[in-house]
Amino acid sequence: MTAQTGATTEPGAPIEESSQASRDVTRLYQEGLIAGLVGAATVALWFLVIDSIQGRPLYTPTVLGTALFGRGAGLPWPDVGPDFGMVLMFMAWPAILVANLLAAAAMGGYFWLRHPNLSVQP
Repeated sequence: MTAQTGATTEPGAPIEESSQASRDVTRLYQEGLIAGLVGAATVALWFLVIDSIQGRPLYTPTVLGTALFGRGAGLPWPDVGPDFGMVLMFMAWPAILVANLLAAAAMGGYFWLRHPNLSVQP
């Protein structure tokens, strides 16, 4: 025999608890999605700045797209396209490290704004 914890005799209580839990899960997914979009936008903006400084705006997404999806339109690549390892060697690892640190800071800032009383303890 199993017992339901937190059960009441009121007919509306379990439904309300269930809908509250459903709202909490939905809000959790929404915050995670928004945080991911904030991080992705931060990385994209960082590489746009880096490429613009080097005089080649949107060069990094072009190279990544070519490496992942094959030959790009208008690019003078040989018949054998670059692989992902080649792309990572081509892009300087410090730029990737800084992009990840900026994205983590931006997502942390988003969560800090949404939950100012949240504290992390070791």
